Amino acid sequence: MRNYSKLSVILLIIIFIYCGETDKNIVSFEDGTELNNFQNLPFKVYQNYPNPFKNTTVIQFQLQKKMYVKIKIFTEDWILVKTIVDKTLLPGIYRITFKLPQNLPPGQYFCQFGAENYTVIILMTKSG
Repeated sequence: MRNYSKLSVILLIIIFIYCGETDKNIVSFEDGTELNNFQNLPFKVYQNYPNPFKNTTVIQFQLQKKMYVKIKIFTEDWILVKTIVDKTLLPGIYRITFKLPQNLPPGQYFCQFGAENYTVIILMTKSG
């Protein structure tokens, strides 16, 4: 079993409850597991690999159509580390190699993928 900080677990539970009961805009939870059947979405986001990672990880996603995409990386306290994508992309498969800054400690990080009216949150683990 993974060791999540109490704050991370609380935030993920709040996000799940809020979005699960209202607009269902969260497509995946924690490790990329789908909450509902969203097969008709115009995109797919995969769990980062490797995970856990030392300093560098790959974020992969697939777009079925041209759309505006925003990908942000946050600490477990939801402090923005970096926005790695913020633009309109064409259909296709994308693999982004992301290097976490050296000064950031091992722990849990969130990758927030936004496209159209949906947000996917992937939990990533930086090892020591």
